[in-house]
Amino acid sequence: MFCYPESCIVDWKKAIANEGLLTPIDWAAEFGNSQPLVIEIGTGNGMWLQTYARTHPDCNIIGVEWAGEYVRDVSKRCLRDGIQNVRLICGDARLLLPFVFGENLLNAAHIYFPDPWFKKRHKRRRVLNKWFFRMLIRKLAPESEIFIATDDADYYSYIVGEARAVAAMETVSTDVRHYSADGVPQTKYERKWRTMGREIYYLQLKNALNSQDDAISTEEYVMRQGLQYAYEMLVNKCSSEA
Repeated sequence: MFCYPESCIVDWKKAIANEGLLTPIDWAAEFGNSQPLVIEIGTGNGMWLQTYARTHPDCNIIGVEWAGEYVRDVSKRCLRDGIQNVRLICGDARLLLPFVFGENLLNAAHIYFPDPWFKKRHKRRRVLNKWFFRMLIRKLAPESEIFIATDDADYYSYIVGEARAVAAMETVSTDVRHYSADGVPQTKYERKWRTMGREIYYLQLKNALNSQDDAISTEEYVMRQGLQYAYEMLVNKCSSEA
């Protein structure tokens, strides 16, 4: 197992350095069971993740968040509250996705209120684009679903267009409303926007075809996402610690 002592945080860099860059983490060994795997990309303060983990004890939840302070705080709260079906990864989800998850592994993905990067020159930093979706379907089991929410109308239209550019991605539902669906945990931002009366845009997608039908190679993905430098750093780390 690659958890720090008394922590939910997975040392993914150590894992790939020890096992090899293209060897995904053994999540069954990490959790100690083979329960279905669910990923939340962008856990933030962990409100959604912790609620979901409590209400879905038959699933293992992996939270990905780039802000180390958030990751450490969520880990402490999960340990304090005895939540055992959560693991956390600190890093850029765009870079992590190809390397720490095996093929056809994930049973669902949740992505709530990703940063829309409003400025034109920053939009290339958006997590959700067709290249990310094409990599994500490699990691999703067939018929697995992706749940997305945003309060930004422009980003929502962009996400819908990018998802529809991926042949293997089927749109299950689109919805705009002022309220949260019954039984679905709310994020910090959803509560904030709802109190302000803002509209929330929801999108549900499904990996409807065999995940290889519109998959993307790791090499092309890294190039399309502009992750060459970060990828080279990972390669060098693995080589130096091998």
